[in-house]
Amino acid sequence: MSKLKLNINDKRALSNVVATFLILLLSMIAIGIVYGTVSNILYSIKYSPTLSCIDIMVKNPIEIVSSCYNAETKKIEVELRRSFGNVEINDLKFHIVSSNLYNLVYSCSSETCGCTILGQGEIKKYEFDLSSAGENIYESVVINTNDCIIKESRINPC
Repeated sequence: MSKLKLNINDKRALSNVVATFLILLLSMIAIGIVYGTVSNILYSIKYSPTLSCIDIMVKNPIEIVSSCYNAETKKIEVELRRSFGNVEINDLKFHIVSSNLYNLVYSCSSETCGCTILGQGEIKKYEFDLSSAGENIYESVVINTNDCIIKESRINPC
């Protein structure tokens, strides 16, 4: 009879081990699901745009000081001033618009060579060579940053 008692106790011990193992397994699965959900939410917040276009326009991070066409050098000169605000600017696009709606687009970002984005409080002149652009009459320059149009200015003679 003692043998029979021993076998019953062994089955109970085995049942406790299986139950503990299943609880640990379910806990690890739950931790994995929570981690995946939370990291996905944090990742989407981290890489979402910090400011909308309206916010960028209101904060006015870049001002066009002057824009003119230099007939001697056949270049459009655009002078910009950046405010001291904390708007992050990843790229600048200059859309030079002609009278017949022909656009030239120049891009300036950390990845383009020879063109740097102006820093906070900095004033910088950008020059765009139009010698190979044809005989269009360019009327205005539009500044675009972070896919938002922020300023437009008429092009005057220098």
